[in-house]
Amino acid sequence: MRAICTRANEEGLLSKRGGKWHPTTVARLLSPEAREKARQQSAKARAERKEQQRRGRAARLLSQR
Repeated sequence: MRAICTRANEEGLLSKRGGKWHPTTVARLLSPEAREKARQQSAKARAERKEQQRRGRAARLLSQR
C-alpha cells in the first residue's frame, strides 16, 4: 500500500479531494469489505447531519412562536 501511495504521489496523481494518497485510502479502494464499511460510515454520518439540520430548523420554528 505504501509503495502504491509513494508512486502515485511522486507521479503527481491527486486523490479525490486533490491531496496526497495515503495507505489507508489505497487499502479502502482495493478491499471490497473496506469500501462497504466506508460507504456505511458515510451514509450514517450524512443521516446524522441531516437529522441535526432538521432539529435545528424545528427549534428555530418553535422559537419564533
